Amino acid sequence: MILFTYKDNLKQNIQHFLENGDPELQELVAKCRNHYHCLNNTAASYRQFKELLGKIEEMVAENEGRINIKVKQYKISVVLHCHS
Repeated sequence: MILFTYKDNLKQNIQHFLENGDPELQELVAKCRNHYHCLNNTAASYRQFKELLGKIEEMVAENEGRINIKVKQYKISVVLHCHS
């Protein structure tokens, strides 16, 4: 699962961003079987993390209870253009 942060800075929904975004990011998301979650850094945490845990539980169920953890950290910079 890919965890995106700063959802609050995104000017479009995440699906549109991914569909029209960088091909390397699209490939990474595909490798993760399109499992991702977005966190809004300015919103209350409880609901967001409850949703995240729900997605993780679904993934565990899909894997018949097996947990496969591979931690990789990617730093991806996204340039947001602001119009004055």
